[in-house]
Amino acid sequence: DRRFYDADKHAIRTLTEVFGSKLWKNSVVALTFANFKTKDPDEENDLTYFSNEKYFWEKEIDEFLANLKVDLLVRQQIPIVPTGNFKQLCLPGCENWLSELWIKCFNVMSISSGLAFFKINESRLKYLDSSPVTASTATASTAAAACSSYNPDAHEDIPTEIPQNQEQEDGLLKRLWKAFLDVYEAAKNFGHRILRFFFCQTR
Repeated sequence: DRRFYDADKHAIRTLTEVFGSKLWKNSVVALTFANFKTKDPDEENDLTYFSNEKYFWEKEIDEFLANLKVDLLVRQQIPIVPTGNFKQLCLPGCENWLSELWIKCFNVMSISSGLAFFKINESRLKYLDSSPVTASTATASTAAAACSSYNPDAHEDIPTEIPQNQEQEDGLLKRLWKAFLDVYEAAKNFGHRILRFFFCQTR
């Protein structure tokens, strides 16, 4: 389905008018129908077919936002993440779309919002070394489970775990470290101001 629905356009236009272009600096676009676009109808190359579909939507969204006067640099930095049905977490070129969506959302958040988001989901995050099995075995098992065929009788609950591959884990730790440094710097500056205040009062 390549239709860009009027309801979607209206929602994007309204959000941009109300909050301004700055809204898109902290936004992620999720292509929620992606699980229906995983198979090449010509049975040639699923990954190429899926990539072409993703490119089409990236182009459509970029052109629409350009018409709303959203700055080019802002548009280029908006993550567009194919997502799907939670019963089929593996998409062409992506082992687990839920993990990819989570880390993209975390990365665009402000420091304070990102820390809160991390804290809420901390118990769900699973890293490569979080179990006795080897990293390669863990990755293979996760990928195999995620890529299993769609099963209409599968459990209806959304997955409780959000596995992180090595790249995602490294990015997460790097941003958490930056958050720590920012908080430390803010606390240090605040402490200096307090000391200067009391020093001036005692003179």
